[in-house]
Amino acid sequence: MPDRYLPEEPKQPRWLLWALLPICVGLIVVLKTQGVLLAAILVGVSIAGLKFRPDSQEIKSVRASLALSLEDIQRVISEYERFGQSEDAEEVADRTLLRPALADESRTVPEIKQFHETRKTAERFCARVQARLEGNVSVAHLERLLVATDRRAAELQHSWNQARHTARKLSP
Repeated sequence: MPDRYLPEEPKQPRWLLWALLPICVGLIVVLKTQGVLLAAILVGVSIAGLKFRPDSQEIKSVRASLALSLEDIQRVISEYERFGQSEDAEEVADRTLLRPALADESRTVPEIKQFHETRKTAERFCARVQARLEGNVSVAHLERLLVATDRRAAELQHSWNQARHTARKLSP
């Protein structure tokens, strides 16, 4: 199922390689052996130019921003896990006395249900973003991922705050 936040894989500009094809064929026909060598060099330089763009500093900075947005998502997920599993006295009191409804994932309260759905989709989203970052990604694609990740982080944080507030209202 496609994610409405996760942009599609970026398309690599292949028009340059298609434009080089007649040039390489012409070099080979006219220059024979030297043409093959020149065509190979030309294709190699073109492929390297497509793969290794000079905007590596920008890629590093966008990747760093993306990592911070992913950390925001992970922080909210960690807060929920700490709320649900910590043996700390404050967390146990919060979970059992102040907000027992928040620990119940089968609750039908809209805000709490929305948080649990948002949390689960955010976990899957983070895994997909990590998988996408493993390959060679353009700056434009990273920027779209950053926008999607920022939006996810804000939605998850808002949903977490709302669920905590609603669960507090429901407490006995």
